Amino acid sequence: MAWPLHTLGSPDNPPLCFLHGFMGSGDEWREIAAAFADDFFCLMPDLPGHGANRPLPVERLTFDLLARGLLATLSAHGLTRVWLVGYSLGGRLALYTAAMWPYHVRGLVLESASPGLERPDERRARAHLDDERAARIRRDGLGAFVQAWYTAPLFRGLAANAALLAQVQQRRCAQDPDAMARVIAELSPGRMPPLWGALPFLRMPLAFVSGALDEKYTALGGRVCTLAPNALHTIVPHASHTVHLEAPQAFIAAVRTHLARWGI
Repeated sequence: MAWPLHTLGSPDNPPLCFLHGFMGSGDEWREIAAAFADDFFCLMPDLPGHGANRPLPVERLTFDLLARGLLATLSAHGLTRVWLVGYSLGGRLALYTAAMWPYHVRGLVLESASPGLERPDERRARAHLDDERAARIRRDGLGAFVQAWYTAPLFRGLAANAALLAQVQQRRCAQDPDAMARVIAELSPGRMPPLWGALPFLRMPLAFVSGALDEKYTALGGRVCTLAPNALHTIVPHASHTVHLEAPQAFIAAVRTHLARWGI
């Protein structure tokens, strides 16, 4: 079944699909997509459980289920090959789709997105942590969880902008708590198949965008771009995990540079 989505630009242009992160929505990309709408057909779907994409399916969420849903959504618009731009959870989905169905992905832009955890003990620990987070959402409510979530060091650039942080938190609190509990547990990096081994076999162009203040994902991005054959890493100064929100013009410039590099 096709997902709800927002669109900008003409369907006659090359398709550029933006995938949001945990607790986000497709509409979050509107400012970024508007910068590309003259030259691209911009699609911004709501991932399962987010925005208008409710209720969640009864079956357990997996990246395979999401990738098939994404491809079905694109197919409903007559699209078979697209560029994917994904942030965090959306980036993990973009990378999984590219690894499993490479024909359908012309190129990738990954923002602050991990290819997964390599060691079984790391995956077990992270799955346990995300199960605890899900229980906290159900017990204490989404508002309390959102307040705590954005105190993490990787969001320090966002936390430095009080007005932007308040806007982001307000949007996150509008999500369905039970859906968010399921998403954080069932799509945990601890339950995601690690994709590091797939990176050397990706032939499509890949860009990784990270914020200089997000040391963890900047290090991950460097490693991703060492392993993937056609990769470029852009590090945005003074930004942390949510580069597209904290420094939208720098993010737009990074994506433009990547697309121009491949003649798009």
